[in-house]
Amino acid sequence: MLFRSAISAQSIVHSISDEVNDALNRGVNIQVLLAKPESKFVEEVGQMEADGGREPEDRPREIKEEIVRNKNIFYQYMSAAAKGYEKKSRARNKAGGELQLGRISVRYFSTQLRANLVIIDEKEAWYTPYLSPRKSRQSASFHLLRRAGLTQDLISRAIEHFDTIWKRAENPKILNGWG
Repeated sequence: MLFRSAISAQSIVHSISDEVNDALNRGVNIQVLLAKPESKFVEEVGQMEADGGREPEDRPREIKEEIVRNKNIFYQYMSAAAKGYEKKSRARNKAGGELQLGRISVRYFSTQLRANLVIIDEKEAWYTPYLSPRKSRQSASFHLLRRAGLTQDLISRAIEHFDTIWKRAENPKILNGWG
């Protein structure tokens, strides 16, 4: 299983943290694309949100801080999962089973990606377009389910889009101690 998310990862950090921890403990690998904090993209998104009058004028700075804070939260997720993994691994080894801890990989982009994507196991996705000046969490989110046999559906195209940006993204990081 592979779990992917894009942009600032607010939806993961604030809405589904328990699910992320559970996924890591089940061996799920998570890929996160975060906007490069010092990019022109972040500056422009912040300015558009502020121009709408709903956000303070220093919104670009707030977004930068949010990205850094969310990346640090992912480090915390990995640390908590590793502690739980050690306990479960000892118990599982005594019973003769195997257990693998998932990983979180983070990369930074600076392109004009304009949708928040959460893709789970290439079968289910949430697609949230950014409609400036609103934040993504103030926009409608579309829950997508893949139907068997379809290869040119919106989930396939979202995965292709995510993977294209992932390959071009900067600073690949794996957030665990194993590498």
